Amino acid sequence: MFRMHTKKSPASPDSLLISLLVATLITIYFVVTRNQVQAKTATDTTLTLTPATAFVLAPVGEVVEHTITIKNDSQNTIQVRPKVVDFKSDGKSGIPILQDNTIFSYFTPKTNSELSSPITLYANQSYNLLLEIEVPPDSVTQEYPLTILFESENSSEVDALSSGSSITQIIGSNLIILVANGTISSSRITNGAIESFKIIDSLQSWKFSILLENDSQSAALASGSAVISNVFNEVVSRQEINSDVVLSKGKRYARHKLATNEQLTNVTFSYDEPFLLGPYTVALEILQDDGSVQVVSQKTVLALPMSVFGLVIIISVFSWFRQKKYNKEKIQ
Repeated sequence: MFRMHTKKSPASPDSLLISLLVATLITIYFVVTRNQVQAKTATDTTLTLTPATAFVLAPVGEVVEHTITIKNDSQNTIQVRPKVVDFKSDGKSGIPILQDNTIFSYFTPKTNSELSSPITLYANQSYNLLLEIEVPPDSVTQEYPLTILFESENSSEVDALSSGSSITQIIGSNLIILVANGTISSSRITNGAIESFKIIDSLQSWKFSILLENDSQSAALASGSAVISNVFNEVVSRQEINSDVVLSKGKRYARHKLATNEQLTNVTFSYDEPFLLGPYTVALEILQDDGSVQVVSQKTVLALPMSVFGLVIIISVFSWFRQKKYNKEKIQ
């Protein structure tokens, strides 16, 4: 139930700016990285774009192909205009930050021609955009995170696209291209900085974050667990991390995958017990290509009853002041 107020204080410029930034990041995340990208307009135009994310290995001196399928699920005729831009990770959440253009220059002339031409989609029609990649033999090994954007305008007639009543939507497909000159070493997470206080309260849950780092030449999946052990070296908790992509030379916070319902929480891990005491160690175990598990980082914290200590100190100080006041009154 909503309550109506006759007077409302105006929102501060800072709060409006923060709200705008948050809304923008959330929009980019759902537009670019969801499993099946869709765009809907007020006139019930729906576009489906697959795949949402793809990885392409492009050896030098060869021509490789990649296909993006865009489907018009509405009853209207739509025209879409493709555009290629780079994207970067923010180094924390993994949300892609789209750039204005791209530095990738290895599409064939035929593909460049298609990318510069509008695509007409009739009702319930699909279109396969074939991307040809040809890398010169002298190119160096490098990873290129791209987003293929499709800007669409809804209208019942194609020639009505120039009218002021058309509605524009932009959807995109992530394409991570690894240009390879020679043998590429396997990609893996090389480090995970565990962020936590060194001393934690025994009466509160232990919360920590893991900043994953990929120092290899290509994107890697973060597959593994955060394993917590007590002072007796007994494993008391094993928390699986979600298999998120970490770009080459990139970082992002690990997300906790709940084993019960496969839902993802935020980037904070938590160990909840009624009472913690003594040293606890969390080790980051990462699954390797050969199926083995490697500990890439670990951290030990000390659990002490800080709340109890604080309460004892407060009571002691209060009692001291009362006793001092009592003694002063007794002397008088």
